[in-house]
Amino acid sequence: MNHFDLFIHENHKHRINNVLNYWAEQTSFPLKEFNHIYYKKNKISTNRKNIGNSYFGVLKLRVRASSSLLRKIAGWIHGVNKYYWGVV
Repeated sequence: MNHFDLFIHENHKHRINNVLNYWAEQTSFPLKEFNHIYYKKNKISTNRKNIGNSYFGVLKLRVRASSSLLRKIAGWIHGVNKYYWGVV
């Protein structure tokens, strides 16, 4: 079972429908799958490069009962480390 959590700056609340539609399109999951929206406090200065309408927040995916997926990802990491850096 998947759970999607969206983290977005609070000054983008007015764009939440556009942001949800963006993530639904990118992930091919229906809007009802996006369970929680968390609003982050805004800092006055930022180092982010994606500001304005190009900002869509951060999408966090939680997969429950995912032992098999965890093993696959660990294998990918192992393979990448071995291929690029020769370490395991």
